Amino acid sequence: MRVLLLLCVCLAMPAVVLAGPIVVEEGRVEDWQVRDLGIEILDAPVVGEQPVGWYGQRAILSLKAEPARRLPLAGLVQLTGATYRPVPVTAGEATPQVQLDLPPARIVQVRRAERPDGERLVIELDRPAFYQIERDATGEVRLVIDAAPMANTVDSRTGPALQSVRLISGEQSTVIAMAPQPVSFPTITTLGAPARLVVDWHILGREEQVQAWGEGLLYRRLQLIWEGRPRRVDILELTPGTPGLRWGVLRADTSTSAVLPLSIMAQRQGAWAAVNGGFFNRDLGEALGVVRSQGTWLGGPVAGLSARGAVGWSDKGEVRFDRLEWRGTVQLGEQRFTFGALNNTQAGVPVAVYTPVWGPTYQTRTGLETVAVVRDGLIQSVQTAVPGQPMLVPIDGWLLVIRQGAVGQVRLSAGMTATYQIDSQAFADLPNVLAAGPLLIQQGQVVLDADKEQFRPDVRADNVARTVVARRGEQVLLAVVNRQPGAVGMSLEALTRFLVDQLKTSDALNLDGGGSSGLYLGGYLRDRARGVFERPVANGLGV
Repeated sequence: MRVLLLLCVCLAMPAVVLAGPIVVEEGRVEDWQVRDLGIEILDAPVVGEQPVGWYGQRAILSLKAEPARRLPLAGLVQLTGATYRPVPVTAGEATPQVQLDLPPARIVQVRRAERPDGERLVIELDRPAFYQIERDATGEVRLVIDAAPMANTVDSRTGPALQSVRLISGEQSTVIAMAPQPVSFPTITTLGAPARLVVDWHILGREEQVQAWGEGLLYRRLQLIWEGRPRRVDILELTPGTPGLRWGVLRADTSTSAVLPLSIMAQRQGAWAAVNGGFFNRDLGEALGVVRSQGTWLGGPVAGLSARGAVGWSDKGEVRFDRLEWRGTVQLGEQRFTFGALNNTQAGVPVAVYTPVWGPTYQTRTGLETVAVVRDGLIQSVQTAVPGQPMLVPIDGWLLVIRQGAVGQVRLSAGMTATYQIDSQAFADLPNVLAAGPLLIQQGQVVLDADKEQFRPDVRADNVARTVVARRGEQVLLAVVNRQPGAVGMSLEALTRFLVDQLKTSDALNLDGGGSSGLYLGGYLRDRARGVFERPVANGLGV
């Protein structure tokens, strides 16, 4: 069984790969540390179990029901035959660490051969050794093995999957440096008797790994050559309505005009898994599009734009994809008029409403506004907004803001009745809604029309990282198409074809992408190497 490689970007070649020190909490080690030892994380279709492999040996290790995927240290030691010793911690460090050690290993030979789907490298060792796989800024992939080098050289010729192979010797470690062809991706496994590392470079086909994280929650990682280009796709597959499983909107927890990295957002709100959500203004941190969570409207659409794609759902398992027609109206005494902005400060909107989810204070950006404070359906006070002076948003009410162009048309006075109403048409009966777009697929039909939804050209570009929410039968898929060394992104058209051809989805909505794309699971982002920059976002979808 092959294990897909999570390749990290490394600018400097390490001299030695040592198994540790690794962090141990409650006798358990997080999966990313296990992977960094070279222990194979195998398919895990059963909840609560994680099969692992080590040079021909297999074991099934138990998992706790928790957000992180932590494996028992005792099981890892038994599998590898390593010894371990505590590492002294410095003052202020409460987390224990251990150092794992194996007997010194040596590379016996390196064999290289062509295969119908690419190339294979076999690194034979005199005994099992720890290893890591890395990718540097040039795209070169480096297999760093904690083993002394062999005396002879390695076959360095150009092949169908590899441009070159180099052997770099260190005192106690060896690096196999592989420069891949543009259309290829690697998988790695270990074999025993004798101990071998097997690196397969694929120029065709598809490899995947599956992990069950809980009842109704599955993680799938795909690597494949599709439409002549290397792709990597990370997917959360969830079954709405499963007891104990709920998915909903994540946001910065103090304000709708705040942004946070997805990982922090998920951790603060107790999500095991998450993807980024809709579009937002990076300068102001405000969400751009309709958001509703557990029956509460958090934000409205971008004023002046046509209906954009959205997804709505309930905790009962109902899920709906459509273009969202959204209309807000204010009833002010005998006056009735529309408002175009809910909890955002977009320019050119004459009437806006701000509720407590906006944050504790509101501050004008236009300089000429009249603000009514509303509680219990009555205007309590009317004020003129002054630039630079924040106004409190009542926790038990809302603000009605009348801007330049409408100030003389709307009559405001204390004691007037004031209510607002939102009509979301096809989504009116669903307590959770997230708008983004474009809508890609609806009820089995491709409906992608970026012009109709008025998206800029950069949203439609090729080779872009993408995030999508989709439906396949009873499942909801939250997926990220990666754009990183060794994998290219997709255009909206390619994404739609991929969802239809490869994932067999019947409905799909494009979410914010590019640098905002991210898939969080088990404590870190799975769509990139640990430590790579994570752009703060306005909201997300959490499980």
